[in-house]
Amino acid sequence: STQAYQKSGGDTTMNYYLNQTKILEINRHHPLIKDSLCRIKDSKNDKTTFDFAHVMAEIAILRSGYHLEDSTDFAKCIESVLRRAVGISLDEKVEDESNDDDMNSK
Repeated sequence: STQAYQKSGGDTTMNYYLNQTKILEINRHHPLIKDSLCRIKDSKNDKTTFDFAHVMAEIAILRSGYHLEDSTDFAKCIESVLRRAVGISLDEKVEDESNDDDMNSK
């Protein structure tokens, strides 16, 4: 791990790369970016677009080999996007397991 490497001293080249400013490059030709731009133009307060941007940025972090600071927030954002994609209300609660008995008796 990076932390273990840094604790052991490491070499100056590795330390140089670890301490560089991280840059997120956005590919304006990517279909998700193009769609997001259209959504923002239509509505600047589109929650779905905000969630898409959040997910895409965190996916870039993961793909680059970094760890997310808040995986719970990431999971909530993914669930929100999935619910919207299949048309399930964000307010719909998970049913109580006691309802399983009612379903099995039908």
